[in-house]
Amino acid sequence: MGARRGAEVIQRLKEQPPALYHRGQKVQDITAEPGIQNGVKSLAALYDHQWAHADVSLYKSPSSSEPVGITHLIPTAKEELVRLGNAMHLRAEFTPGHDGPHARLSEPRCSRVRGRR
Repeated sequence: MGARRGAEVIQRLKEQPPALYHRGQKVQDITAEPGIQNGVKSLAALYDHQWAHADVSLYKSPSSSEPVGITHLIPTAKEELVRLGNAMHLRAEFTPGHDGPHARLSEPRCSRVRGRR
């Protein structure tokens, strides 16, 4: 299977919902559950982001020739390692840390690394 798009990820979560409990209740639709839906949107946005930057974030699978996420690449040469690093850097710039683009933060982030001035 090649790289998916955000809409495909959301559709799969609707058709084959995971067994997930939130606040003591079984979640029926993870894509619409308050407290979870923004995480789903962030995940879908990452899948769309890789397609928007396919030249950096995707590579041709040697087994299927389909485009797949560069994170599946096991680098065997310096150039591949650099390419993977560039893709990860691009992803890090897209997301505010691990929160994703749809996270709602209640506190401001620390602007400097602890121990450095």
